[in-house]
Amino acid sequence: MLVSRYPNGERDDMKQRLTFLVTLAVSLTIPAGALAHSNLPEPDSYKIKVPTSIGGVELGQTLKAADKAWGGVGSCGSIGCQYGHLYADTGDATITRDGGVTDAAIYGDAVKGHEYRGSLSRFKTNRKIKLGSSEKAVKKAYPNAKSDGDKYFPRLIIKGKGKSFMWFGFDNGFVDSIGITDGKK
Repeated sequence: MLVSRYPNGERDDMKQRLTFLVTLAVSLTIPAGALAHSNLPEPDSYKIKVPTSIGGVELGQTLKAADKAWGGVGSCGSIGCQYGHLYADTGDATITRDGGVTDAAIYGDAVKGHEYRGSLSRFKTNRKIKLGSSEKAVKKAYPNAKSDGDKYFPRLIIKGKGKSFMWFGFDNGFVDSIGITDGKK
């Protein structure tokens, strides 16, 4: 495991640093105070359409349309929207853009074992894959999914149009995040 040492002796793994940096980058574009009051997505449909959309958010659509698809409850700035609170027991979600939407993801935070609560727990595919599903179930539901990432950030990807793809991230063999990306960066 990649580890860095700080003067006070604390250790920090790569996943925590990456999560912090992404959240910091998005939060710096959000008006002060707005992040503290953000809510989780509340879309009309919690359907994940593999590999094209999550709860009505699609690649290429405007940020305003994407936020509206998730109930218009995000804390939005110039490069994206943040929903929920990082490390809250209900998880969080993000939408980022560069012109149109380039990425959207939901990140679970299990309350115990692999049990999720809050609106993020209602997102699922037509094959019943959702936060908390086992890696084995994802492989069975999507046999063409390819392994990607590494031992620190294991994930399965399902190819979409062009360079786009949907990904399922895992923690100890269970889905803890689901996202779509245009694959251009």
